[in-house]
Amino acid sequence: MEYTKERAMEWLNKNWHTPKACSICQNNNWIISDSLVEIRQLFPDGLLRSGGPLYPLFLVTCGVCGYTLFFNSVIAGFTIEAPNKNSEREALLEEKDSK
Repeated sequence: MEYTKERAMEWLNKNWHTPKACSICQNNNWIISDSLVEIRQLFPDGLLRSGGPLYPLFLVTCGVCGYTLFFNSVIAGFTIEAPNKNSEREALLEEKDSK
C-alpha cells in the first residue's frame, strides 16, 4: 500500500488505543511525516556501512515540543519487505503474540 499522511492517520486511529497526549508536554498536536524515512544500524566502531539492516519508518512528531514517535512502516503495511526466512514483521508479530 502506498504511504500517504492520510493512510498513516487511518492506521494510527485504528492502532493507537492509549491517550494521544504527548508524554513530554501533554499537548495533542501531532504532525505526521510527509514521507517514509529509514534508520540504519550503527556499527560498534561508529562507522556506517552499506549492506547493514535498514528500518523503514514513518514519524509522528509533537508540534509543540518536537518529541518524535517512530512507527515501523513494514508492520503498518506501507513498505513491502524483501522476502527472507525470518522477516522483521514475522519476528515482531511472533513477539507480540507471545505476550
